[in-house]
Amino acid sequence: GQGGTAALPARPPASLSSMALSGAYGAQHFARTYALQPGAHITTRFFAAHPTVLQVGSTLFVHGGVLPHHVEYGLDRINRETREWMLGRAPPPAPAPPPAKASSPAPPPPSTSSPPPAPSFLRGASALVWARDYSAEDEGRCDCAKLEGVLKSIPGAARMVVGHTIQDGGINAACGGRVLRVDVGMSAGCGGGDVEGLEV
Repeated sequence: GQGGTAALPARPPASLSSMALSGAYGAQHFARTYALQPGAHITTRFFAAHPTVLQVGSTLFVHGGVLPHHVEYGLDRINRETREWMLGRAPPPAPAPPPAKASSPAPPPPSTSSPPPAPSFLRGASALVWARDYSAEDEGRCDCAKLEGVLKSIPGAARMVVGHTIQDGGINAACGGRVLRVDVGMSAGCGGGDVEGLEV
């Protein structure tokens, strides 16, 4: 009904079949994961239209951090491919391999029951949503040289605003003001930090 929650299937889809669904936490975790997976209603309606990395004037906004290989790959391309992934669309197929010998069995067709895997630039510690290269509260552990190189390689960019790594002391700057770290852990599950805002 209006304002209600869409009914979930009695059993998890194939992509979530390995999840432990025992107890209330398991059911809630399944519901959240199912609702936010690529191609799901909430993802396509509320998230897919937004860029993963955004430049407004001289300020670059990203959850984790833009690294050199992200710039080389192309920020517009990252936004475009992330949107396609969130919409549940598989990436373009790789070039077809040479024809197999007659004696070789044909490979099975790819499964379409699971959402497409996340693009490589969204996975791992060097992903632009998970990177922490510029986020250590101890500025001596921030890679300021890398940050400066990234900003110089993006026309018009002078600073980067990042989240992902909670700053116990609140919003702060590092690397001579070239990076602003704004994750203050406001969620009750992440420390219940004070509400803060950044005016650019």
